[in-house]
Amino acid sequence: MKFTLNILEKRGYDTDAEHRWPKYVFGGRMRTSTLVLLIAFFAVWWVYDTYRPEPPPKPPAQQIVPPGFVPDPNYTWVPRSRVQAPPPTVTYTPTPTSTPPPQQPQPGPGPTPTSPPPAS
Repeated sequence: MKFTLNILEKRGYDTDAEHRWPKYVFGGRMRTSTLVLLIAFFAVWWVYDTYRPEPPPKPPAQQIVPPGFVPDPNYTWVPRSRVQAPPPTVTYTPTPTSTPPPQQPQPGPGPTPTSPPPAS
């Protein structure tokens, strides 16, 4: 009586030898199990790459407050520096003249029109 611990060992003549997977592929250069493991690795890698969840969005950047700034809670903070220079203002200063200004005609009673009355 033969006692063995290998459950998968066949006893006697193996009739299924031609129906099994080959032990080596590519002309005996690679084992079939190695090829199956490579295919399984690439399949799992493709599934991971295709269906992985999107990374969570990053929180917005914190605003930097200038040193020495004391915030007023009743006021929205805006930069105090001028981004654009204001346009130059031209002030006109009149020069005094020695001649009096010309007289403007004053409204009031004036000459009556001398046109003839319309003919009827």
